[in-house]
Amino acid sequence: MKASFLRYLPAGASALLIAGCGIGFNEMTGGDGGRGDARDLALETLQYDRVDAARGDNTDWKKFTLEEDGKVQINVWWMAPEEVKSTVELRDQGGDLVKAVKHSGDDRKLMVGPQELKKGTYFIEFSATSGASDYGFEVKILGSSSSGPILD
Repeated sequence: MKASFLRYLPAGASALLIAGCGIGFNEMTGGDGGRGDARDLALETLQYDRVDAARGDNTDWKKFTLEEDGKVQINVWWMAPEEVKSTVELRDQGGDLVKAVKHSGDDRKLMVGPQELKKGTYFIEFSATSGASDYGFEVKILGSSSSGPILD
């Protein structure tokens, strides 16, 4: 009898009701789905995580603090680059966008920067618009802005 009420609903409404049973955006985020949930990360250290749009883990937020002005580069390695469409965004302490790089296709490595930053707290948002992939990443400090030219 429960399913019989669907015949009285307009076709679109019943489809929405049935489809609404799926996993929602960031419903299974693992506790780092918002800027306020960002986890501190160690600089100059390779770390790992995963985004999975189909399973409700669309977004991972991380944060780091610079003790002095410097040039920073974020290196990201996608384990399944052809299976995920994503964006990696660097944001300042207020959440304003500093730099964004989109990823889609077969490129395993993605780089954000090098970017000159003032001392302070910054956030990285890893966001999958579709697909899924594990990823490794590191925040490299390339030098301070007062130390002269930086050789890569």
